[in-house]
Amino acid sequence: MIIIFGFLYFKKQTKAENFRNIASIYERATQTAMLPLKLSHESVIREFDPHTFGYNGVNFIRNISLNHPHIGGVLNELKPKLFRYPGGTVANYWDWKTGWFMNLPNLPTNYINLTPKTNDLITLKKTLEAAPGAKVVWVLNMLNSSLRYQIKMLTTALALGMKVELIELGNEFYASGADPSDNDFELRWPTGVDYALEANQWIAAIKAKFPDSKISIVGAAKVTNPLKPRRDNWNAEVLSSVIGADAITFHTYSGLMIPDSVHDSELFSTENMNRMLDGALTKINAMVEHDFPLVPSKMEAWITEYNLYKIGRPIHATWAHALYVGTATMRLAELPKVTKILFHGLIGNAVFGAAFEDEDSYNTPGFAPSIPSAPATRKFALTAPGEVLKRLSPLLNTQRILKKINFHENPEKVLGWKFTPRPSVQLLRQEKTSEIILNLSNRVYQYSHAPASVDQISSVPEFRSSGPGEINESIYQSRGSSIIIPAYSMTVLHY
Repeated sequence: MIIIFGFLYFKKQTKAENFRNIASIYERATQTAMLPLKLSHESVIREFDPHTFGYNGVNFIRNISLNHPHIGGVLNELKPKLFRYPGGTVANYWDWKTGWFMNLPNLPTNYINLTPKTNDLITLKKTLEAAPGAKVVWVLNMLNSSLRYQIKMLTTALALGMKVELIELGNEFYASGADPSDNDFELRWPTGVDYALEANQWIAAIKAKFPDSKISIVGAAKVTNPLKPRRDNWNAEVLSSVIGADAITFHTYSGLMIPDSVHDSELFSTENMNRMLDGALTKINAMVEHDFPLVPSKMEAWITEYNLYKIGRPIHATWAHALYVGTATMRLAELPKVTKILFHGLIGNAVFGAAFEDEDSYNTPGFAPSIPSAPATRKFALTAPGEVLKRLSPLLNTQRILKKINFHENPEKVLGWKFTPRPSVQLLRQEKTSEIILNLSNRVYQYSHAPASVDQISSVPEFRSSGPGEINESIYQSRGSSIIIPAYSMTVLHY
């Protein structure tokens, strides 16, 4: 019997009632007989740079700031090698010297009444001491600042001992503005060509000061619903006119693919779980099909924001959300064009955070309906998606070769990858090979495998954790010739 503690969202429960109900659900959701799982063949996909994965460093403007003493613990646990500063839309209104928003008449409404926090460069450097070797992805304020002032930020960061190697020229300028009612982006750059022509001046000036830096321009990931022509034409216009850019940035927020007619109580059925996890790939695959062909062969793609985004459904920070994030992360990792992958975001509410920002992180007005029995959250504890990313980050940030694992008879909803050291590295450092198995089904498998160190996490899809030790975790050394792969699980093997 798998032991799982936590809360179900549909009614208030005591801990004992909750334990019995979750165990019962898990038994009903899985097959009693284990199915065989055996490797058929593997294929090489790509090799990783040691600075591939990290986090969008947003949400230091409300409940916490960069100088909070517990942020170091989060970074130490998640081990990112990339940290995006000052974040997304905030960057378009940011004054790096004060570490806060500029005093502007066009400041978005949700930033106006916030209490200033300590988020300056000195604080950033001190905070990142908890993430040894992490590089900052610097998002420049092209909208409201000057080229000279932004270069001063970069030279100041360099003088403080931080590396200036990865730079983004703004955030999401393909939209009309930061707020639905705003059009300040569009007023500044009516078309992608207008943005590209100004970006060319910034690229040339920055390269003159930092010749080894890589600079990314703003791209617009394909979406499936009808859009305004400005966004539809953005990539073609920008790429037709930009000169000297090393990369293009995309943000991929996928939905659920679950019909609106499906009641919330049915969200986690087997059928809807399949739809949900398929949804993790829709936006990414659309980007690959429609956007990547426009990008020059030598230009990199940086994914500096991605996550599940679905307003109005009580899905966020569930174990289903975690499996969704794991699926999306590994799909991005499969794409050789993608050289930087940053999850949105490091610390936040249940909708976006890899770690909880406060004790009430499931209270997300505007994003999801109220969940009466949602647990009180432990501030800075990892969310369910954070638990998955904690295990992926060390593998994505090493110079290893990624291979796709194919299984005999192609079992539905079971995905596998292998990380192997480069031959020269393996000889010098004796590094191990690692595997990731994502079982996105309600079936239990017996995986034929030689002895290995096993790190395995699993739960029922609807489970919401509030802190450490609540998602079922098994860490052990296998001794026999097979390893049990539970339903709805992530398994990491090292050997």
